[in-house]
Amino acid sequence: MIGSIIKWQARIKIGRWNSREDWVKSVHSRAACWLERPPHIQLPGKTARERVLTWQVGALLLACDNNSVRNYASKYSELLSIPTVESTFLAYALKAKGVLSQDDEEQIKARFEHYADSGMVPYHGKRFFVDTIGMICPFLYTCGMDDLADRQISGYDSALYAGVFPFHSYDFERKLPLGVCDWARGTGWYILGLLGSDHNRVRILKLADNMLRLQRRDGGFGCFLFNPESHIESSGSAVAGLLFERAYRLSGETQYLLAAKKVEKALMGMTRRDGSLDYAQGDTSGAGMYSDRFDILPFAQGMTLLLVERLDTYNKHE
Repeated sequence: MIGSIIKWQARIKIGRWNSREDWVKSVHSRAACWLERPPHIQLPGKTARERVLTWQVGALLLACDNNSVRNYASKYSELLSIPTVESTFLAYALKAKGVLSQDDEEQIKARFEHYADSGMVPYHGKRFFVDTIGMICPFLYTCGMDDLADRQISGYDSALYAGVFPFHSYDFERKLPLGVCDWARGTGWYILGLLGSDHNRVRILKLADNMLRLQRRDGGFGCFLFNPESHIESSGSAVAGLLFERAYRLSGETQYLLAAKKVEKALMGMTRRDGSLDYAQGDTSGAGMYSDRFDILPFAQGMTLLLVERLDTYNKHE
């Protein structure tokens, strides 16, 4: 009850920003605060919270300047040592900012040696989730392991609805999809994997074309992309904006840039007075088990700032 009241108060006058500049400064300021002290993640058990924290922090670091990342890198070295798919996304953020040590890079690359010549990388145990594509492929591409990254993406082709939208999970032995094919953040993880390399140009443009048809009038996307009545969702929307920006860069077609800017506008409308991105769906319990919690989430914050950074490139030339 108390939590509901606090959330209600935080949402008073949400999205009322007088200028893009003020909004960007506030979102950056909140991201910096969360790097010092990430918001509490409501998950059972320390191990589960640490796994989720690695990709949350990774998203924030991707949105920071290199000097800031250097200041925070040592603080999260313990998370980096956790041998999970999720910690690979944190490693990617540090690598992208030029602060991942050679030793750490080699240790993380060694985790994938078993899959170097065959097979796909499971999420946990023998389970395959689309999350894995977004969490490891950017790192693999950045570290020159393109063949393994390409194999993750091409291997998931059989788990795409209509050859476009990824199912949340897939049982490759029984050839059965698990979960839904229009979960926004799941599609976001798939997008982040695709954006790791322009090798994926055809897939990027095909997905962008289909996402254009699903973009809401306000520029955002629902937590379930195909359902126009599903709850608006900030993390999936932000990554969709990144997809549109890359599609524009690859094709030069203005419709994609306009779509990316519409996403940014929608994200402004989902930002609280203190600069926190709201309406991010909570973490899932498994394929088909989706959270009904919509709140602040560092991942949404980081992806939004990454989109802002990409769009600034074009704003300077207008």
